[in-house]
Amino acid sequence: MAVSIKQQLKHCQESQTALLATNFYNLETLLAILKAAAVAHVPVIPPLTQSSTEYMGLKVAVSRARQGLADYRLPGWITLDQGPYGEPSMRGLQSIFASVM
Repeated sequence: MAVSIKQQLKHCQESQTALLATNFYNLETLLAILKAAAVAHVPVIPPLTQSSTEYMGLKVAVSRARQGLADYRLPGWITLDQGPYGEPSMRGLQSIFASVM
């Protein structure tokens, strides 16, 4: 059973540890984040920003992040960082991401 982002954050709070959350803007930055997390053996939150979704495309960015987490065998939660998303869009986005800021 997968751990939810909420459960992981609670664990971090209790153990006084941190959870890496680093935005990625393209495939190169995503791979760098995943490699660093794999070397450190830590879970990761790779948030997407509006500019990264505009640059990479939402489906491509989410797909690459999911595949990267699987390839590196990392627990992780893809989130959507701040952006001017309208209410109808927000409902759809919440079904894609572990959290939406």
